[in-house]
Amino acid sequence: MTIENALNRITTVHWHGLLVLGDVDGGPHQPIKPGDVRRLALKIDQPAATDWFHPHPHHDTARQVYMGLTGMIIVDDGSSAHLALPQTYGMDDLPLILQDRSFEPDGSLGYNPSPMATAWYQAADPANRKRLSC
Repeated sequence: MTIENALNRITTVHWHGLLVLGDVDGGPHQPIKPGDVRRLALKIDQPAATDWFHPHPHHDTARQVYMGLTGMIIVDDGSSAHLALPQTYGMDDLPLILQDRSFEPDGSLGYNPSPMATAWYQAADPANRKRLSC
């Protein structure tokens, strides 16, 4: 798998729910810098599951997910073939990801983090510590 960071900021790709080793898990300790490419080999050997991937950079996870950096991973192990479940992808089996979003008058996404998150993020930035200290 190849992951290319075409953003102007650091990102990661965390495989939420996949049973993978820590060196490919994509947590905040594995940043992908703007313009960098990461190549991974994921060996998936686990029971059937509906998992998802999302970014996990320090202090920017929520914004990057809000802007659309997320997706679904469906692991099929064949064990559900005999169950009375929908089996035809796109016909009666329709995986969905629901997200709540706000839009600006011009149609762009309006991202407004909570005041608590903004204050914490600013306090975590050494350049802001002096200004925010009590």
